[in-house]
Amino acid sequence: MIKKLENGLNVVLTQKPNTYTVAIKMTIFSGSRFDGDKPGMAHLAEHTMCSCSKEVLNSIENAGGEINVLTSKEFICFDVVICKDKYKQALEYLYQIIANFNVEEQILEDDKKTVLCEILEKKNKVNHWHELLTDEISRDHPYSSPSIGTIEGINSINLKDLQDYSNRYLNGRCITLIVTGSINCEESFKTIESIFGRLSSGNSIVRPYELIKVEEGYKFIDISIKMPFIHYVLGFPAVNVSQKERILFDLLRVIVFANEFTISRAYKVLRENNKFQYSWNSILQMGPDMGFLAVTGKALPDKFEAIQKLLDSIVDDLIKEKISEIDLEMGKEILLGRTMNKIDNNIGMNNFILMSILSESNEHSFENYCELVSSLTKKDMDELIDSNIKKWRLWITYGERKSN
Repeated sequence: MIKKLENGLNVVLTQKPNTYTVAIKMTIFSGSRFDGDKPGMAHLAEHTMCSCSKEVLNSIENAGGEINVLTSKEFICFDVVICKDKYKQALEYLYQIIANFNVEEQILEDDKKTVLCEILEKKNKVNHWHELLTDEISRDHPYSSPSIGTIEGINSINLKDLQDYSNRYLNGRCITLIVTGSINCEESFKTIESIFGRLSSGNSIVRPYELIKVEEGYKFIDISIKMPFIHYVLGFPAVNVSQKERILFDLLRVIVFANEFTISRAYKVLRENNKFQYSWNSILQMGPDMGFLAVTGKALPDKFEAIQKLLDSIVDDLIKEKISEIDLEMGKEILLGRTMNKIDNNIGMNNFILMSILSESNEHSFENYCELVSSLTKKDMDELIDSNIKKWRLWITYGERKSN
């Protein structure tokens, strides 16, 4: 069931009988791409919302529930999983998080210190390959603003900035509620209406989306950090793509990753001969039409050059030989099976629905997704390889290229 409250708040309800828990996803569409000249605004707002509602968060846990919060490029998301007989209480608690947003100076200063520590800690880690790719792909684009924020951005935020943030985003028009579990959809909508109908509608928020322009060609970025391994990323930007193209990217990942396929057998030989680790990462969707496909791994410094040449040659073969009809059909079956496993639990279903919303899909159902996957052809995949994989390739390494 998809409905909208009078204040503009969107509600998506999915009934899954015979489940003991209910998953609730409250999404505020005010992610880091809206931070402007204060990078970290959304992330700090997430922290202060939680700090202003510590008792509420404790109440969710005391009721046997779990809550997770994150900030992305597009949104701040509150995920709650709770027993089905207590999910209406959880809805009230989530509303209180929005209603209680009244930041005091001490809370702001404490949360700024916390976020600054997170930024410094992350700078010392090497497992943020997706951010390196994002920064390179989305240079001079709102997505180039790191979700976690910057030291300068966090230090510049004051109480008035947070109040302005509250006035702009904490209203019906900017919030979507997704609820999945053993619920009665009509009854649940009435409950949500009675609770979240108290929010103002706010001003109409226009979210212009700027197309990303990626420089075509082969690019190599080397980040020198002293460590025993070379950590590497081979990335293929997926920008300005449709929902269909995004699924094709995910299908390509499945085909290359599955052991039955020719390309994967080449990877097996590569791994055995050069003693390195690798993995294919799915396209990461950061907005309506932006993400990337990436190979990541690590190797000894004296092995990296051989690995680079072999990975490049495998991609060249993929561009030249394309994907066979048999591999395509087998890949589609695997993709559908893996997606079905993901949505088998309530949290997975909510995540699937949110991705559909970001894709601006008219249907948020698995049936619609299945139809789209089943309709994909070899011609579609060939065109994707020619228009994306063939056009640009981005290497990023961090480590010391030469062994001591």
